[in-house]
Amino acid sequence: MVPGGSTLTRGKHRADTTPLGRRFRVLWLGQAVSQLGDKMAYISIPLFVAHLADNGEIELGIAYALESFPVLLLGIFGGVLIDRVPLRPVMILSDVGRAVAFFYLATVARADPVAEGSQSSALLAVFAIAFLVGGMTNIFETGLFALLPAIVGPRDLSSANGRITATMTLGDALGPPLAGLLITLQGFYTVFIVDALTFVASATSLVLLGSVRRPPSELPPSAFLTDLLQGLRYVWSEIRLRVSTIAIAVMNLVTGFVEATFVILAKEVVGVSSDFQLGLLFAMFGIGATTGAVTAPAITRVIGLGKTMVLGIGCFGTALTIFVNRPLGLLGLGYVFIAFVGLAAANVAIATIRQVYTPPVMMGRVLAATRNIAYATLPVGALLGTAVAEATGAYETMARYGPLIIVVAAIALIPTVLWTNTRGPTPGRRSRETAAAER
Repeated sequence: MVPGGSTLTRGKHRADTTPLGRRFRVLWLGQAVSQLGDKMAYISIPLFVAHLADNGEIELGIAYALESFPVLLLGIFGGVLIDRVPLRPVMILSDVGRAVAFFYLATVARADPVAEGSQSSALLAVFAIAFLVGGMTNIFETGLFALLPAIVGPRDLSSANGRITATMTLGDALGPPLAGLLITLQGFYTVFIVDALTFVASATSLVLLGSVRRPPSELPPSAFLTDLLQGLRYVWSEIRLRVSTIAIAVMNLVTGFVEATFVILAKEVVGVSSDFQLGLLFAMFGIGATTGAVTAPAITRVIGLGKTMVLGIGCFGTALTIFVNRPLGLLGLGYVFIAFVGLAAANVAIATIRQVYTPPVMMGRVLAATRNIAYATLPVGALLGTAVAEATGAYETMARYGPLIIVVAAIALIPTVLWTNTRGPTPGRRSRETAAAER
């Protein structure tokens, strides 16, 4: 642990004295609009690429990779940056940068590059913007979770994370269909303008938030690389962060394979027979995840952060295993709902564990390191799983029984500190670290 006392008590003076409070509501509203913009971008950029490239698979793959690659390439470096500079201006600049990018995309779309025969230059512009937007989105989200402990008290972090996560899942449910509707009715120019305006609104909310005090660093000045390595070392040395990060990385190996091939899984394994049924599945993802995010704070208050994470992962793996081994029906939709309730509850608990057990002066680099390690296995699982399935012809077997790995991972966490001693700063119970620091 770095000097300065308990990670649970340092910086407490910075939080509002009332639960959540006005400043959190301002932040929450702004990031809700920002998340809607993120999810609209998630579908509008690839649809524009498909329009320019006549549904070219290679071009779509390049755009997806460029939008995702900054998470791995820049994420940890962005975390060090967040620890070195004021958070709020960095997040405002991220919003402004994304707004400018989409305003520019709107001008590209308005020029109608297909009619003018300038698809190649337009594609290059889209690729560059996909990379830029991916990097700024990653910095914004890391900054958002690093900012929360400065806005709310330790005991309210679970509630704050639950509301943030619920808003993200609602963005997943509302953003893509809204973007698709705007494209259908008004074209790409309008959807890019609306997308840009969501980021303007988010930046405005951060301006209205006012200044955010951060604790003075108790560490000696160090080089950029030293700070980066320090964050990674802290993740490894703090057992709760180490175990939870490894567990999520293992889970994401399976999740990456399932996500990458979900359309095939739904149609060939589960028996989805129409786009309407596929739409119902995606709707159930959002409904389940939102329910899990909303109820997670109450669950963590009763059983603690660690048990909520472990049970959420186990619930996700078990329900997903049952879902892929039964025909689609009302029960199948129910299993999907249960799976994503568990996944969202686990995500809320994980986010709170990272915040509670990380010193404020290291929040950015530690959050970035844990997120990057966990997310790195998503593309690995997608590429490795699809390669093995294609080489062996065992796709259906892998799809049906792969989720059992998630169940095994949850069971393996029961003897660990996550289950036995990761309750967190819940009301009515003082942690040993907090008590020791007060003495």
